[in-house]
Amino acid sequence: MGRRRRGVSWAVGLALALGALVPAAQAFGGYHYEIETFTANDAAQTGEEATCGSGVAIGGGVSAVSPYAEGVYVNTSRPGTLGGSVNKNGWTIYVDNYVGGTGARTPRVYAVCDDNAEDSDYRIRQEAFTVPDNAEGGKAAKCRQGEFAVGGGATTSGFYPDEQYLSTSAPFDGPDPDKRPGDGWRAEINNDEDGAGDEAAGVVYAICDRKHDPSEFRYVRKTRKVPDGEQKFRLVSCKGSETLVGGGVRSRSAYEHGLYINTSFPNSAVSPSLWSAAVDNYDTPDDKARKITTTAICR
Repeated sequence: MGRRRRGVSWAVGLALALGALVPAAQAFGGYHYEIETFTANDAAQTGEEATCGSGVAIGGGVSAVSPYAEGVYVNTSRPGTLGGSVNKNGWTIYVDNYVGGTGARTPRVYAVCDDNAEDSDYRIRQEAFTVPDNAEGGKAAKCRQGEFAVGGGATTSGFYPDEQYLSTSAPFDGPDPDKRPGDGWRAEINNDEDGAGDEAAGVVYAICDRKHDPSEFRYVRKTRKVPDGEQKFRLVSCKGSETLVGGGVRSRSAYEHGLYINTSFPNSAVSPSLWSAAVDNYDTPDDKARKITTTAICR
């Protein structure tokens, strides 16, 4: 990264909530969240998993617990366990803690577990793609007819300091009559130039529900702008009678705009119905704000 950093945007109340201690598991309306906290050392990539002791993992996320100046970005957020196994037992994330800032951080990984599901109630659809160095690109994994996406994620092949970060991991609406973004999951990777010219090998995953009727779910989307050289959150809440079962964030833009996911997770420390996402708009020459869209999946 040859670009400079400037400014820190950090809402004090939300930072306290994100930094607060949370239990290792929380239950809401037939679902529960498994939560694991770990240490991400400075100038390194670190991975961790949260596993469902019961039920089926239908999604997950990561809270980086770090402001813009710390440079903590999501490299991978996908279904499965550490060591490359893609399954419905839990959720795995990898974060890069870019050199600088105050040093080690303490992110959390979240698995969203359906307590009443059988393994066959959900299917993981996946698509592989590549992104050249010094470029941004992505792909969608589509659910089949009779299915709809309630979760998803992506992985990239880069190790620190390859600088391969997710800029989008969110449900999408395909070319069909409805306006429901449950047709699958889309991921985008920003493959920042690292001198080695390494190509990013990505995989996007859609967790497709075969058990429920789509009418039981709402996909709530909210958009905001992130000023250049800052981090901003976009929070989306379900209604009081609904259960939050998943979510994602979209911040696709041209490669040189430098949008990286810092956080995307069910923010149960604040509210059991709140999906929180934060994106860093890495300081670029045009000084322009960029849009991000957070989606909450509510049942």
